[in-house]
Amino acid sequence: MEYTSKTKLNKIFYLSLPANYTTGYTWNIVDMDKSYLEYLKTDYIPMSKDLVGSSGVAQLNFRAIKRGETILKLSYGRIWEDTGDIDFHYINII
Repeated sequence: MEYTSKTKLNKIFYLSLPANYTTGYTWNIVDMDKSYLEYLKTDYIPMSKDLVGSSGVAQLNFRAIKRGETILKLSYGRIWEDTGDIDFHYINII
């Protein structure tokens, strides 16, 4: 899938992506131009704290460090298995 985001220089921004980390699946950075983006952290927010195994949202946090356009490639899968489909996130830094 392809997504487009816009952010400002030196701003911290996050991508919210559907996830279910209880199954071993996680979002992983496949390719990122470190001259444009700085990866900070990933937070996982379960939809329900009372339901074991419930899905949630992964928030990947980045800082925009250079103006321009870049592509962030992410995959969702288990790190011990082959890479799944790759999502392309086009980031426009103004």
